[in-house]
Amino acid sequence: MTAHSTSPASASARAPSTPDEWEAYFAARWEWLRAPLGQPPGSERDEYEDTAVHRAVFGPEGDVLAIGRLHLVDAANARVRYVGCDPDHRCRGLGRAVMGALEEAAYRRNIRRIHLHAREDAVSFYIRLGYRATGAAPTLYGKIPQTMMEKKLTPPA
Repeated sequence: MTAHSTSPASASARAPSTPDEWEAYFAARWEWLRAPLGQPPGSERDEYEDTAVHRAVFGPEGDVLAIGRLHLVDAANARVRYVGCDPDHRCRGLGRAVMGALEEAAYRRNIRRIHLHAREDAVSFYIRLGYRATGAAPTLYGKIPQTMMEKKLTPPA
């Protein structure tokens, strides 16, 4: 993936809308989150895909720069999974844009609390977004320690 000058001010996250965008979205999810752990293609999907809220930041050439997904747990709670960013585009506000779009979608659905499992190297990112650690989460594929985190949603500003 090539480097672009996407900045936080120009980053907006939206759902993939074409078959090519969906294919790129799932390919990025596998490439960034599962392939490095030795997991096969297909491991980047689960049983919630059809009912989940998907968001991605797309570059000017249609390439996927950041991704994330939210699925409902019950009437008041949701879980965020599969948040990732192209390594060449980190620290530019793209993950923040994805999380903001997921939180906004959750709030519109009357969700008031979001839960997630953060990899060790992402805990500080979520803390900056207002999440708090609530305990240890299961180790991912027996390799990556994770922390359970949650955020109580308030009306958007």
